[in-house]
Amino acid sequence: MKKKLLRAHHKVKAPSPLVDLALFESIYKSAPIGIEIYNREGFLLKANDTVRRIFGVDDSVLNVNFNFFDDPNISNETKILLREGIETHCEILYDFELVKRLNLYPTTRSGKLHLEITVQPIHTIDENNAVGFVVHLEDISERMIAEDKAEVTHSLLQSCLESSKNVNIMAIDKSYHYVFFNSVHRASMHATNGREIKVGMNFLESIINEEQRSKVKNLFDRTFTGECLESLDEYGTNERVVLKIMFNPIYNHKQEIVGATTFAYDVTESKKATDLIDRTLKEKEVLLKEIHHRVKNNLQIIQSLLNLQSQTISDAKIRNLFYESRDRIAAIALIHEQLYCAEDLALIDVTQYLQRLLERLMGNSANENVTFTLKMKKLTLAVNIAIPCALILNELVTNCLKYAFPHGRKGLITIELTKNEDGLVVLSAADNGIGLPSELDLSCIKSFGLELVQLLAKQLHGTLEIIRSQGTKFCITFLDKGTRNE
Repeated sequence: MKKKLLRAHHKVKAPSPLVDLALFESIYKSAPIGIEIYNREGFLLKANDTVRRIFGVDDSVLNVNFNFFDDPNISNETKILLREGIETHCEILYDFELVKRLNLYPTTRSGKLHLEITVQPIHTIDENNAVGFVVHLEDISERMIAEDKAEVTHSLLQSCLESSKNVNIMAIDKSYHYVFFNSVHRASMHATNGREIKVGMNFLESIINEEQRSKVKNLFDRTFTGECLESLDEYGTNERVVLKIMFNPIYNHKQEIVGATTFAYDVTESKKATDLIDRTLKEKEVLLKEIHHRVKNNLQIIQSLLNLQSQTISDAKIRNLFYESRDRIAAIALIHEQLYCAEDLALIDVTQYLQRLLERLMGNSANENVTFTLKMKKLTLAVNIAIPCALILNELVTNCLKYAFPHGRKGLITIELTKNEDGLVVLSAADNGIGLPSELDLSCIKSFGLELVQLLAKQLHGTLEIIRSQGTKFCITFLDKGTRNE
């Protein structure tokens, strides 16, 4: 078996020189790069079609005895290395106007061309002597133009990013290594962590505080999944700063995430100012609540004084005047009491307020057969509107209790407060009592309470309407810019 294999091996023939030559000719002619062959003295012997196209020449170039060493476009350094039989590689800006001026060879080209040139000596079999050299040429003008454009774009982008003096900008790859950062980021890292940074350095390793490092890593890990995030937090060890940071993923041309960028703004001073405003507002809120509390206490003292004074008055009519004044003051005091307990010191929940006001008025009434109903959605009024409304209702309900249900008559008082489609607030007080006489002229009634109702309605820039049907109904309609209807 071994002998058969040996015999088979001896039958394999070496490639024919003609086959090698045909292969070389095929590669030489179809090569996308220019190939030139020169003899030892530098005279051109052979050039393929790509060379002819690059240099704008035809077959006649072989007849002009063009010498590689005579071409001034080739540097002296390259020529020296080539004479010494050393391979060389360079990029040159080839000037055809120079070729024409020196009459080196006939060419249809003009201007300049970027060429990448590789020159390799051709040695004898024993490699002792160089018998010539082969030149590989490639027109890299388009590549150079693209690189120039890319460099200009990069320079413009770099300039834009560096000109953002108030914006801390950086970019990292998915292994957390710096790809880019601007001068603001460099200064910030030095100030907060005392670290000097450079491109290629691991960003996380530049953060001293472990808790901060873990927090930032988590934000970047989420960004690497495609999330766009915003963070507001305090950073730094040497110097504490508050940064508002926006995290965005970086995509390549295949829409694969390859890294992340951050745009950070130092909002330390802004945060301090905001905190100061918040503290000031809270202090003012406490002061306002204290004022409402003290006003309420002072009004309660006035009520007590009126009560004490009324006990010394034997005339029932005059005593009732004291009671009515006391009730008016109590209506105002109730608003200040509710504001003291409220979160919003500018608006008052009138639903809760009216419920308490009516319960107090009904509790002071001698007629236990009268009940009330309150029809309204949750509504808030500005304080300067709520107080006139409170006084109006106090007068209207008091009048109902005094005159609408004589001799302990059973009855119902209905209070409504709504906001209609035109944005007008409608306040009404209705009873099913004996009603007002049809011939009665409201403007001729000498009643302080009703006069007060008319004055307060004017103060609200509202209209007052009286409806005499199944009792009496007073309607006040007004516009309140501070109203909130829920």
